[in-house]
Parts: sequence; C-alpha cells; structure tokens
Amino acid sequence: MANLGACYNLQNSGCLRELYEGGMTVERLTKLTGRSYGTLHYWLRKQGTAFRDPWKSNSVELSSEAVEFIDGELLGDGSLFSHSGRSASFSHTSMHYPYSHFVMEILSGYGLELSGGIYERSGDRSFFPRYPDSKGHPAYSIQTRSYLELLPLRRRWYPNEKKIAPADLTLTPLICRQWYLGDGHLYRGRGGLHISLCTQGFADRHITRLVNKLNEIGFCATMQSNRTIRIWKRSIVGFIDFIGPCPPEIEGVLGYKWALPEDRYPRTFRKTPMEIAIEAGGE
Repeated sequence: MANLGACYNLQNSGCLRELYEGGMTVERLTKLTGRSYGTLHYWLRKQGTAFRDPWKSNSVELSSEAVEFIDGELLGDGSLFSHSGRSASFSHTSMHYPYSHFVMEILSGYGLELSGGIYERSGDRSFFPRYPDSKGHPAYSIQTRSYLELLPLRRRWYPNEKKIAPADLTLTPLICRQWYLGDGHLYRGRGGLHISLCTQGFADRHITRLVNKLNEIGFCATMQSNRTIRIWKRSIVGFIDFIGPCPPEIEGVLGYKWALPEDRYPRTFRKTPMEIAIEAGGE
C-alpha cells in the first residue's frame, strides 16, 4: 500500500512515478497532492515516467447488482471521473481501511480492476471536513481503471459536472445498505434513537428527492435543517430489516451501526433465499 503522506519530496523522490506507474492518474494525483496538473506532469517527465495511452479504455460486463452497489456508494463517498470523455473510473475514500478493502474486493468480484492499490493519505482533513476529529486521521482511497461501461453512470450522476440524485434511482436494499455503510449513522439525540444520512453534498431538491423515495418505501424520513436526512425511530427496525445485516467482513469496524437495543428494537432481518434453502434442506 503506497503512503502518499510519506512522500515528502514529491519532485525528486520518484514517489509520483511509482504511484502513476502503479495505475493512478495524473488527475487523481492532483486531488491527493494539491498540486496543479501541469506541475505534476512536469515532475513526472523529469522522473522519466513512461506515460500511458490516454485513449486506452477497458471494458467490463456490469451486472445489475454491480450497478446497485456503485449507486449506493455514490450516495456516499464514492465518485465517478471521466478523463477522456470516452470512459470513466470509480473512486472511493474512507476513514476505515477495512471498509476500503471490502469495497475493493467487491469491485474486483464485479470485474472492475483497481488502478493501483489502496492509497493512504495522512494528516489532512480535506477528505472529511464535516468530522471535527478527523484532523490527522488517515484517509484510504481506491480508484478503478477507466471503463467504457462506467461512462453512462457518470453521465447519469453528473449531468452538469455536479453530483445529483438521479430521478430514476430506485432505492433497493443493496443501495440503501451501501449508503448507510458509507454515510449513515445510528444517532442518539434529544429526540431519541434515529438514523441520520449525510446528504450535504447534494442540492436541496435532490435531498428532497431522496426523502420522497425513502417515504415511498414506507419509512418515516425528513430533511433536517443541517441538510441531512433523518429516519425517525418508528422506522428504524424497518430500515435495518430492509437493508439486512452488516457484512461480516466489516462488522468489526462498522457493525456498531446495527447496534439496536434488543429490548426496544428487536431485530427481524429477512432471511435470504440461500438461508431459506439451507433450512429447507435440513428438515
């Protein structure tokens, strides 16, 4: 795993060349370093970097499940970038290394190869400005290679180069689970227990759209003055039951989001078809 925070001499250390030749794009490096595209390109040339063909794109057959998974991550800290206008790549940043690794493994299972590995950036709040205690906390980033099939998703989510909540988005259990994992919190406030979904990155009309979609499913959801979405306590069990249990791979770091008081909020997870088949076979 490359640690960009340890590259103190970006101009001469060869660190930039290592990251670029490992698959990271110059545009991505500009976001991670705060340097201009021209400066980084000049430094890379000085370090003898062999530049990739900018028009080369990959192709993958995306399943409906893969699209749902990506849609759920895009509601949180996921992003889609298009460098050539012919293809797009998916990028994701998290404060939790196990979660970045989990997303990486899932994407690989869908046939999406990473551009490099998991990159760590330390001592910078720019990734998580809404968390006061994130100063000095490392951030972990992944980025896929560019794929032709990701470009329609990019155009759907960024029609005017700004992320929106697409009108045709259907909130499935998988989409809501990834949304909750990435930007959801089980919050205990003055009004009691509720779920909060961070949506400050969307315009108000798109937050309202997401609220309406949650209400259409049957949850009691409202937009708050801080531009987050609240799912009220009467709908907590229904929402948790809808998205299913926390994936076991990340239960150690994010399982607390499922920690409901059992005496007041009994868990009633729906059984998966596989669980039903296993039980039927054992009888």
